[in-house]
Amino acid sequence: MWKKFWSEWKITSRYIGEFQSRLLLSLFYFTFLVPFGLLARLFDRSLDLRFHQPKQTGWVKRSPAQDSLDEARRHF
Repeated sequence: MWKKFWSEWKITSRYIGEFQSRLLLSLFYFTFLVPFGLLARLFDRSLDLRFHQPKQTGWVKRSPAQDSLDEARRHF
């Protein structure tokens, strides 16, 4: 009797666990990840695709390099 009950319970609990995991993961996705993704898209300016203003770059103007070996040995 217990063996049959235990095998039926394992089948039932597997269905309950699959449903519960899908429900919890769906709730987590729609309550945390979707709003975070939308806010990140609204406020992210990493590529500056919305604002076409020229920006200063990190490039530094340098004089042309010298060809002498003494100049190459003197780093600063």
